[in-house]
Amino acid sequence: MTIIIRKLDAEDFDKEFFNTLSNLSDIGNIDRHKAILAFNETSSNPVYHMFVAEDDGKVVGTVTLLIEQKFFRHLGKVGHLENVVTKKGHEGKGIGGQLVRHAVKVARDLGCYKAILTCNENLIPYYEKHGFRTVGAEMRLDFDNK
Repeated sequence: MTIIIRKLDAEDFDKEFFNTLSNLSDIGNIDRHKAILAFNETSSNPVYHMFVAEDDGKVVGTVTLLIEQKFFRHLGKVGHLENVVTKKGHEGKGIGGQLVRHAVKVARDLGCYKAILTCNENLIPYYEKHGFRTVGAEMRLDFDNK
């Protein structure tokens, strides 16, 4: 297995990208045209970075990095890691770790003073292995707008 970590490309929509994402959450019925529009919007946004792990021409993992500009810490930036997921059947092979390390490196290279993420409690030990620590608590308010 040779994993390549790279930026998401619209062609990945035909390379198991959505199948990989579905291992994290219900993705619903994705309209290809709308997906391309969303890709074009996000890929041109300098705060949005989406990476995939590719193996043998197929997407087997993904992570999103969002860069938030702050108005304190000397106008510092924060990297938010989101949607770290490995394709079903590829868990435990180090793919998620490669994606996390890549996103953290990009955040550091872009001048972020910290990287943060939210995870389920059972994944805390996993992220601690990658240098993260538990700080505070997450709060959430869901909206019923699909």
